[in-house]
Amino acid sequence: MEKSSGDEKNIIFTCEADVNLYNMVHLTYGKTTSMNVAFNSFVSGWNLDNDELLP
Repeated sequence: MEKSSGDEKNIIFTCEADVNLYNMVHLTYGKTTSMNVAFNSFVSGWNLDNDELLP
């Protein structure tokens, strides 16, 4: 996963992976780790807001 852009409120990361091999992921940034979230061709990204990841 690579950081592609961001501002003071948001950081956007991109990645490429085979959704046939992986259907759930969790994200780690510094000391923060997310809950497990869906990783598939229907979800284009997640937004972290008040410690919740939203599609």
